Amino acid sequence: MLLNPMKRALRNSALLSLAVGLVMLWQDNGLMESGLTALFTFMIITPAFWFSYQLANKLAKKMANNHTNPPENKD
Repeated sequence: MLLNPMKRALRNSALLSLAVGLVMLWQDNGLMESGLTALFTFMIITPAFWFSYQLANKLAKKMANNHTNPPENKD
């Protein structure tokens, strides 16, 4: 089952951004600096995740098609 790359990218980048923001707060940085760092992380990581998941889905579809229709031997 292939999942929507955009939904996965948004969900995972939001979780990662939240973790980065919380680590920044834990390290005694200000709320504004932590929030901006989390926002920047979200903006950078979302397209990277989306591209990665889209490529993975294409490869998975290709592998599934090859598995259901194996190539013929040319003997």
